[in-house]
Amino acid sequence: MNRTQVENSSNITSYGYDPVTMELEVEFKSKGRTGGPLYKYEQVPWSLVSELNDAESKGSFIQQKVVRGGFKFTKSEPEPEAL
Repeated sequence: MNRTQVENSSNITSYGYDPVTMELEVEFKSKGRTGGPLYKYEQVPWSLVSELNDAESKGSFIQQKVVRGGFKFTKSEPEPEAL
């Protein structure tokens, strides 16, 4: 899955989309840093991802259209860094 890095966002690090499975992965920041939780949203139509690509604020778009859109999701936490 190709990932799009999101610059100038306080909430989103990157996102990627698999058109075969219609799965949208969003990596959120944790306390303003990369390496936060990864959410995988199911059955997201390409048309919504296309709008996301064009959105000026990726974080606001994801919050309004994906998170509040009721898509089923799974969440995984990043692996703790080795000491």
